[in-house]
Amino acid sequence: NWVNIPIKTTKNSEIVFTEINNLSAGDKILISFEYGASTKPEIHPMSIALLNHLFYKGVKVYIVALWPDGVMMAADAINEVLDSKLFNLTEGYDYVNLGYKPGGQVVIRGIATDIRALYTQDINLTLLDEIPMMEGINNITDFDFVFDLSAGVPGNAEWVQYACDEYKIPLSSGCTSIMVTDAIPYVESGQLRGILAGMPGAAEYENLVYNYLSNNKENASTENHIDKNQEKYNKYNDVEWWRKNIDPSSTDLTKRLQSFLGIRVDGFFGYETEKYWIAVVDNHNNKILSESKNTYVADESISGFMNSEVMLQRGKATSRMSAQSITHLLMVVFIILGNISYYLKRKKTLIKEPV
Repeated sequence: NWVNIPIKTTKNSEIVFTEINNLSAGDKILISFEYGASTKPEIHPMSIALLNHLFYKGVKVYIVALWPDGVMMAADAINEVLDSKLFNLTEGYDYVNLGYKPGGQVVIRGIATDIRALYTQDINLTLLDEIPMMEGINNITDFDFVFDLSAGVPGNAEWVQYACDEYKIPLSSGCTSIMVTDAIPYVESGQLRGILAGMPGAAEYENLVYNYLSNNKENASTENHIDKNQEKYNKYNDVEWWRKNIDPSSTDLTKRLQSFLGIRVDGFFGYETEKYWIAVVDNHNNKILSESKNTYVADESISGFMNSEVMLQRGKATSRMSAQSITHLLMVVFIILGNISYYLKRKKTLIKEPV
């Protein structure tokens, strides 16, 4: 971005940032993707900034799509965050994508009352019971926050009416500029905790998140290092857990454990010696420590982390707003020049042909 124009943050964008920033490590947020390719330039930058903010805070991210295109938008957003290498994320532990369900407000109502009646597997066809972060998730009350990314219906109004308002779950939203007018009454009533309004709102939120992560990165030190992976897999590092939970008759469990440990074992796990189990756990612990050497956080109250060797990048909405502002400025200049030209031409004509 060759020109950076200062971005003035509006109150609603600040409210959204504050609400998300107040979430703690381990909290659960449900994000609903309700936009497609035509509105991607406005809303997609919000989703990227939101995911970066959440993953830094160590918040568990649960994704649903109420528009068919929402599945692709969600996958693209997650992949962009993964490709940035900012965070070491594990699907099923840090985030899960439950995919698309048709039905609009009916689906919202179903999520509010019994999410497992609607969803039996995630987008990868993994059963919910096999996804660690789905443990204890049954309805809307099991989430600490809901965030709606919408370009139409269903959108933030439906989430207010059919789920969040009734069950007192905090809700924020990011939407297209044209939808803001309809959403403002919900913001003023407190049913929506702020709102990101179109590309300007996306740029404002991007800027807030970028500054927040940059400031924390500058203040970070290795003394404040927190091994998130070690916390995540803590129970698996206890040899006693292995002794009690390995069922040699369960081929499915064997495969899952082999996949989890990243090793290949001939025969069932239960037939291996205790010496072997201790070696497996030790090797796994060493691998976790090795993977986490380049992770750190700014203070002990935050369990999220960024990779120290990756440079932060400003979001796309920020650069687009700069380009848009320059374009608007040029349009104003051309209008002024056009009026001056017209005035001079008319004046010259009047001088030649006096009335």
